Amino acid sequence: MGRLPSRPGWMDQVLHVYRADGPTKLDGRPESDDPDDVEESLSSVVTLPVDEFGAALRSGLVCDARTIAAVQLALAIGADAALAGE
Repeated sequence: MGRLPSRPGWMDQVLHVYRADGPTKLDGRPESDDPDDVEESLSSVVTLPVDEFGAALRSGLVCDARTIAAVQLALAIGADAALAGE
C-alpha cells in the first residue's frame, strides 16, 4: 500500500506496508537464533474491525507507532473498505 520512512534525512530505514488478502494463521512462531528477533517474541497479532481501532488506541491495546501509521496510511489512500473486510 505504501512506504513509511522511519527517520527521513537521518536513516534509510523504511517500513513497507502491505495489504494481506486471506492470510493464513500459523500455529506458534518459527524458532530463531537471531538475538534481534526478541521483539518478535514480545509482540502479538490482534485482529479487530477498523471501527474499533480508536478504542484499541485509547485502551492501550494498540500502542506501536508503526501499526498506527500503517492503519492511518491505509485509511488515507482509501483502503478503509479493505480494512473493514468489505
